[in-house]
Amino acid sequence: MFPLTSHSSLQTLSRMAATALLSAALLSAGCLNSAKTRYFLLSPTATPTADAAKPTTSMVFIRNCQLPDYLDRTEMVMRKSQNEVVFRDFDNWAQMPEKMIQRILRENLIRIIGAENVAGDKAPQSRSDILQIDYEFNQLDPTTDGVLKVDVDCRLHTLPAKAETIHNLSFTIPLANESGDAIADAINQALARIAEETAAMLK
Repeated sequence: MFPLTSHSSLQTLSRMAATALLSAALLSAGCLNSAKTRYFLLSPTATPTADAAKPTTSMVFIRNCQLPDYLDRTEMVMRKSQNEVVFRDFDNWAQMPEKMIQRILRENLIRIIGAENVAGDKAPQSRSDILQIDYEFNQLDPTTDGVLKVDVDCRLHTLPAKAETIHNLSFTIPLANESGDAIADAINQALARIAEETAAMLK
């Protein structure tokens, strides 16, 4: 009998099969260990104040909340420099930020001046003694420098006279780190401060 021989083509096929199996295993492990997208919500954090001064008008209505276009998106955004922002692929808002921020500002204001003094989603049509508030954010930027930069114009419209006064608020809040949790926490703090400043304007 002739001795069994190993053909080079069979050896090559065996090596290719082993390589393919190894690649598949590594790919599978990479997929299993890949980062998962996390979704965040904001929450009211203003301290309830039972003896807060009541507004001079009978009802306050937050009519509008406007963010720069680059911030009103589901991806969290960090500002890297004056002309560069970074979109965080795995940290998302669970709701469009403009609507969520407007709701949290209203809930914070309710905690400070009372639910009876803050209108809901729509201004009561039967009331004329309403103070309408528009918040126009110029910045609400978590930065890679470790702070949240806040710059917002609070536009107060007194009805029925329709007189407008504008108050600008500009401040920073430290970020604990660059995680989605830290960004959400800093924005919660910022919105509570804006509500407190707004309540002070109503005295």
